[in-house]
Amino acid sequence: MIRNYKKSTPEINTILTKTIDKKTGVHSRLGSLDVKVRIVLVEAVVADDADDGPPPSALKLHGSPAIAIVKIMDPLGRFLTKCHVLIQIDEYAWAELSEETKIALIDHELTHVDVVRDSNNIAKRNDDRSPKLKMRHGDWQLIGFAEVIERHGGDAHEAKHLMNVCEATNGLQLVFSFKVAGVGGKGKQTGKKAQSG
Repeated sequence: MIRNYKKSTPEINTILTKTIDKKTGVHSRLGSLDVKVRIVLVEAVVADDADDGPPPSALKLHGSPAIAIVKIMDPLGRFLTKCHVLIQIDEYAWAELSEETKIALIDHELTHVDVVRDSNNIAKRNDDRSPKLKMRHGDWQLIGFAEVIERHGGDAHEAKHLMNVCEATNGLQLVFSFKVAGVGGKGKQTGKKAQSG
């Protein structure tokens, strides 16, 4: 598959600017250190004889389709791109998102970027005086198969992991669109709403 890379749009730039604003942005910790973030759109180019359906995902992370990928630039990357953080977004997937989901996606990607601080909570710097950044892993990762839950219900590792995520969110409700059984049992329910606390 061939990929075309395109510059960010005014819409994306506006979301990014608001998100890292030094005073009001949810990621003001990045804006206050003048962390430069560049966003590019990635288009998957398919052959002329390909199906008329949606194009394949332009991005993959660990072998799975991804809507967006964030990368902290190494020294050469910072020199070549004049940015500290690069976010790639699948152009087709982006176009299908609501405005609120677009904002949440940029927020999600920037939440992966953490500032390295010393014992006095002062931001560390790289040799080129740029802010020292590191990748932050998500609070959870869900990998599994719906068909395994269908076969084993709540005894499936996937179902137990889903329930652990629900418990870890302190009351956040997650709606599962596939069949899930209660942890420890094999009964099945459709559209089960999981709630912790």
